[in-house]
Amino acid sequence: MGNLSDVVYPELKATQKLSSTGDNFLIWKLKLAFVLTDHQLPHLLSPTREDPKWHDKNDAAKFLILRTLDDDLLLEFSDYPTPSSIMEALLHRFDNRLKAFRILLLRRYRDHRMAADAHIYQHVFRMRAMAKELEYAGIKIPDEMQAVALLNSLPDDWDDDVERLAIGLDGASTEKLSFDCVSRRLRMVSDVRSLKKLNNAKKLKNKFRGSCYNCGKRGHHQSDCPEQGSSKQKSSSSELFTFPGASATLSEIIYPQLKTYLKINCKGSRFSTWKRDLFDVLEDNQVEYVLKDLKPSEPTDAASEVDAQLYDKWHADDFTCRHLILGAMDDDVFLSFHDYPTAKALLDSLEAFFNSPSTAQKLVLLKKYMNNHMSDDTLIMDHILKMDLMAHKLEIAGVNVPNEMQSLVLVDSLPVSWGDTLTLLNINMTLDMENGLSLDNVRKRVRDTGQMKELMAQADDSLFDGNGNRNTKRVFRGKCFSCGRPGHYQSDCPDQDITGQWIPAHFAMCLKQLLIWSY
Repeated sequence: MGNLSDVVYPELKATQKLSSTGDNFLIWKLKLAFVLTDHQLPHLLSPTREDPKWHDKNDAAKFLILRTLDDDLLLEFSDYPTPSSIMEALLHRFDNRLKAFRILLLRRYRDHRMAADAHIYQHVFRMRAMAKELEYAGIKIPDEMQAVALLNSLPDDWDDDVERLAIGLDGASTEKLSFDCVSRRLRMVSDVRSLKKLNNAKKLKNKFRGSCYNCGKRGHHQSDCPEQGSSKQKSSSSELFTFPGASATLSEIIYPQLKTYLKINCKGSRFSTWKRDLFDVLEDNQVEYVLKDLKPSEPTDAASEVDAQLYDKWHADDFTCRHLILGAMDDDVFLSFHDYPTAKALLDSLEAFFNSPSTAQKLVLLKKYMNNHMSDDTLIMDHILKMDLMAHKLEIAGVNVPNEMQSLVLVDSLPVSWGDTLTLLNINMTLDMENGLSLDNVRKRVRDTGQMKELMAQADDSLFDGNGNRNTKRVFRGKCFSCGRPGHYQSDCPDQDITGQWIPAHFAMCLKQLLIWSY
């Protein structure tokens, strides 16, 4: 197995190398700290030459830093003798550049506006990340000012919502104006807006029944695809990883998924799945205990050596645990949550942000679940799995759907074209006194009925042509009098030209072969 940092931050060697412009210097520096610590080389940034293996460690640390630089920086810094000299030069260049551009960063933060099609979560994290960049540049924006800036950055169609939110904050005696408070209320407002949009949506009479060119799913055009841009993200991020071998650890198998399609983005739509897989990785690296055990107090001079070792081990494991969590996030989310001192504080904050659905969000999920109907071209197993997934999302959001209700909703979601089949299905389930509306029984009956209809539809497709006429032509098993090949008549020979005449050269060749076969 390689080093853990190669699994957590592979992008430092690929898509997130430090660029010569220094635009990604801040996040590069924060991630590189874990890489050096994982290789047990952080002390090389403030070197002492007393270690007999100093030269080997110096070369290793220098190599780790150089391979995370782009080609221009690599040529410039490859001749520097020590990793500390490289870091000092980079800090001098890009830290000073960051400070020189403080006014530009402040103006960019002040003038930033939420795009009309952007999700509120995405905008909140972008504002938060920009404030962090300013803080690292030496300008700390007060929390109340960040809250006001967030409200001022919303589009014009949010004006009424912002006004109601401000009135609510003025009347709330227990809450004071803060970025977290405003962002939480804005997320609730966004959920209410989504619910209104869902209620006001009108179904199109001529619904598009083709497949999307982006995701391959039916029912929408590429321009309306909810996963627009995700395919590009998946393809670019998948280049960072290779398929794990037979000796791969659990982390090497699971963590690449946390770095790609399960990565926590600004929406956090897969937070529960992300958290479940993350805990498997933490257990595999034996660092999950830092989320449960209290932080040990700093040992005094009178403390035993065992206490000092336990203290050092807890802090080292907490550092590893924090970066295992941070490595599975988008950059804006990374910058927003990086400053939490412990892994537990970091995970608790993520839980509070992503795992506290509002009432409006629950209503949106429930309405989508109740109004979901199977289309005629959907496979029955796909539909059953989709309904189960929607019920599971409701359960995660705190809305428990009883099994009998799931059974009724599943039957109600079947297409109208099932007609008499649906009536017979309802009668059979009503007469089944033993199992009745148990979820497993309804799933089985619906699945069996749907698969039978799919088999019958396939049989109908083979019996009728594209114009609805029955296929009565039998397969000819003899040989063609023209080319001598079996399976078709002379009148249907594929070697006949468009005028209906035989191609002379080919006819002569077929005749020659026929004579040879006859002989």
